[in-house]
Amino acid sequence: MVMRRIHGFPLVGIVEFIIYGRVEYFRERYASAASLLHDPGVRFCGRVNEYMEKKMEKARFHSVISMGTKEQRFEVSCRDRTGQGVRRQRVVQEVLITIDGRVFCRCQKPNVHHLSCSHVIAACSVSGLDAVSYVSRYFTKKAAAQTWRHEIYGIGILGPFTQKNSHTMLIPDPAMKKGIGRRQTRRIQNGMDESDVGKKKKCCNLCGADSHTYK
Repeated sequence: MVMRRIHGFPLVGIVEFIIYGRVEYFRERYASAASLLHDPGVRFCGRVNEYMEKKMEKARFHSVISMGTKEQRFEVSCRDRTGQGVRRQRVVQEVLITIDGRVFCRCQKPNVHHLSCSHVIAACSVSGLDAVSYVSRYFTKKAAAQTWRHEIYGIGILGPFTQKNSHTMLIPDPAMKKGIGRRQTRRIQNGMDESDVGKKKKCCNLCGADSHTYK
């Protein structure tokens, strides 16, 4: 969708549009990530913070039952959205938190998104664990700042992209040109060139001799 409106530009204009667009893209995201580095109350980048706040608010309505003895295993009942009364059905998710710091949930969101789902957050609130510790370190504000801090250099900074030809260029001498007009071909002539040389010789189709025809 970004490139569609510049497909009619010259090639140099398309390259410049890509470079300057990427520079603006990196500058905006680095500025937003760097503004969070000096805030000790924020551990992740902006979108992950919003995601965790929504999941924490959703986890307040879950009911958690501890099922494990040695393992941190829980059954999390979610609030029903479909109906009330007798027909109300509650979705139950199973959460497992291992000793080595791994977390598993039946919804598979922690494995797919590498973020704590609302079921894990509800289970951690019961067991006294920190749900933030199960978020991947690649979503931290330091990792986000490291991603967007790299510089993009313009075309003019790198150089003119021209090289001097070190090989000798041979130019033909105009005095060596033979005659005026189109250059004569050196191709080996065959049967197709008989009309250019002269009139085609007579050949008999019956006996194969020259100077007469079968008529």
